[in-house]
Amino acid sequence: MIGILIMILPCLKTLLRVKKMQTINPEINQENNQEKQEKIMNTELIDLSAIAQKLLNNPMIIESAKKQKILIKPSNICNDVPSLKILGDLPLISVGLNKQGNLQALTICLYRDNQKAVFCLPNLNATVTDQLILESFKTGKQGYAIATNRDKTIFLKTAISNSLDHLAELEFEDQLGYEGIAEKLDISWLKERPILEIPLKSLQINKVYTVTKIGSFSKQFKTPLIDVKDKLGNEFFNVITNSFLARYSDEIGKKFKIISIVEETQKVKGKTQKITKVNVLPLDGKDFSSVSL
Repeated sequence: MIGILIMILPCLKTLLRVKKMQTINPEINQENNQEKQEKIMNTELIDLSAIAQKLLNNPMIIESAKKQKILIKPSNICNDVPSLKILGDLPLISVGLNKQGNLQALTICLYRDNQKAVFCLPNLNATVTDQLILESFKTGKQGYAIATNRDKTIFLKTAISNSLDHLAELEFEDQLGYEGIAEKLDISWLKERPILEIPLKSLQINKVYTVTKIGSFSKQFKTPLIDVKDKLGNEFFNVITNSFLARYSDEIGKKFKIISIVEETQKVKGKTQKITKVNVLPLDGKDFSSVSL
């Protein structure tokens, strides 16, 4: 009996949460939704997903994207959608090859970051933008997010991420998705913002780098991630530190350079594995070049 109760409690919890979402102040929710829908209907709604799909069939875009990933900004498509000019140089869509070598187009997407719903740009770092705020949403595999600028003069229909737990919840409830105004979004329904981690070995040897930010921990190696900048001003985000650099780069402004990258083989639990050793030289303080023995 206890075992059965344990099995059904999570289900009851989900049912209660869904019921609560549907029944709390239904008249107020309906009025808010109707008011916001009328505002959107009276303003041009720009469907970024539809634009992205059309770009995948543009010969010039296809040819360029096969060589390197390209970012589509308002200036690239303002002849067709003049109202996008208000967003300046904000990247809207990226077109490039995926891991399987197929062309794909990604749009601005709604993610979860530090327990907040944020819109991320379709670049390598999934950069969070504060130019857009959430107006309304629909979750699920056919879901979307309606984004607007601070002045609410433009509305974009763009992508929304779904957490695996939420997709499982929808399948269990036989629901296509939940929808509503921004204030009704449960942050747990969103997938965590993706973070691209750059291997330390990808930085150039004998080039001076300065630590500009100390971030969270690498999901793969459990060492701190840092942002660095070279002397030319080129920035590298979420660089994975090794054991030495993790201890050394404890303050913003510290400088270092990579002096060698060595490939070695080691036996781990009876299996031979290739590992990469990156030798880092700290550049702060004295260099001890005048040491005597």
